Amino acid sequence: MSDNSGPFSQTKEDIEKLIELKFDRFKLQTADSLSRLFSRMLVVFLILVMVGILIAFITIAFAIWIGEMIGSFTLGMLSSSLIVLLIIAFLYIKRDKLFINSMTKLFIKLLFPNDKAE
Repeated sequence: MSDNSGPFSQTKEDIEKLIELKFDRFKLQTADSLSRLFSRMLVVFLILVMVGILIAFITIAFAIWIGEMIGSFTLGMLSSSLIVLLIIAFLYIKRDKLFINSMTKLFIKLLFPNDKAE
């Protein structure tokens, strides 16, 4: 039974090709998922930087306005710092609901898309 041209050798070659194609498909899906993930992370990072700059300018303007109203720029800066600190504390307390759960769902959606073609 050293004949390699029988039906079993063809089946073995087909199975090897199938495994190779499945592995290539897995690599392509992984590359696609990672590229989507990193591009979205970059967009989110850029948006967060822009929003951070906007919030900084708004906070400075608010501090100057409060300082003019009170008559002390120091108290204006302290009051705006207190407001920002309260917002940060609120976001920290609600971080699971606001950020972690939504980020987990986003990563699952990006890394494991529903493939209807399988």
